[in-house]
Amino acid sequence: MTICRVAPAGTHRPLRQDDAEIDILFMGKCEVGRDLILIVDLQLPGIASTFRRTTEVLAIESLEIEAPNEWGHKC
Repeated sequence: MTICRVAPAGTHRPLRQDDAEIDILFMGKCEVGRDLILIVDLQLPGIASTFRRTTEVLAIESLEIEAPNEWGHKC
């Protein structure tokens, strides 16, 4: 499973690895009203994995993406 960070529209200074597919090594239980815990592999030399915690999950929606999204991203 992979994730992809997409910079918000109008962002003047993109962040490192915007648009890159990132491997998820662990994903905790995703529940509305709770933070989500992820361990991801950023494929950085000398770093096996990194820990990520989201802000409170506001909604969970099923997506079927067969073509690039509205920003032209395929991930």
